[in-house]
Amino acid sequence: MEYIGGERCWNGPDRKTIVELTCSDTNTVLSVQEPNKCEYHMEFTTPAACSPERLAQLEQELARLENPNEVVVPLTTNDLL
Repeated sequence: MEYIGGERCWNGPDRKTIVELTCSDTNTVLSVQEPNKCEYHMEFTTPAACSPERLAQLEQELARLENPNEVVVPLTTNDLL
């Protein structure tokens, strides 16, 4: 995502932010950088960036890790409809 036309920097250009979202089972800020004056690059991981199928896989993996003695039955999105 790219946000342009933000508040004007003091003695500089309008602020600009580029946000990169990557699929993950957690919401995490990976990095925030200012490569140029008033230009910000941010990297996040989030379940919101996952396809429904990938999100279901991550949830199953997380459940397996949290409860290693339990049996987890794989589901597809068709099972949820």
